[in-house]
Amino acid sequence: MKTDNPGHQAQLHASWQALAYFNIYRLIISGLFVSLYWIDQLPSPLGTYDETLFTVSAHVYFLGSVIIFFFIHLQSPRYRLQVAAHVLLDIIILSALMYASAGLGSGFGMLLVIAVAGGSMLSTKRIAILFAALATIAVLGEELSTGAYLGLDDPSQSRLATGLALERRSFVSRTVRIAELTLWALTDPEATTWVKEEFYQCH
Repeated sequence: MKTDNPGHQAQLHASWQALAYFNIYRLIISGLFVSLYWIDQLPSPLGTYDETLFTVSAHVYFLGSVIIFFFIHLQSPRYRLQVAAHVLLDIIILSALMYASAGLGSGFGMLLVIAVAGGSMLSTKRIAILFAALATIAVLGEELSTGAYLGLDDPSQSRLATGLALERRSFVSRTVRIAELTLWALTDPEATTWVKEEFYQCH
């Protein structure tokens, strides 16, 4: 049943605007990768492991971002379905780009965290947990796939972009825990104090 509640309509309009703004970020990121490829200025380690996969993924990401604007403008499919589809696209493409760029040391892990956090703020707590679980599976799969190629003793591959230096064997578990705490704080402001205490224990 359609509602004429002005407050509800304003909130819905704001939600669609936020979704559009988040897609602008997606378009800029993907456009940057595509531009760097065409001017032949991809910095290392982007695409060093699988240049073809990187190129295809970057172009699909850019094209997908353009198409997403069309569906946002139509406001169809419904809002929550679009949020889920957009974040799923982020997880798949960013994981592929990460794999093609020789793993977590490329910095795509941080872009993945941003995508999950952004999607979580645009959706419900249950969906946020699903996003975190899917991203965790993607990171674990990517790590297993590139572990032999990168070497388990290379400390540079186990460093977060925020400056946290972790041993490679514990990197995935600690990163997942930090992501969970971040999502918890975003979805439950009352848990901020407890989250801070838990966060410090991850270091």
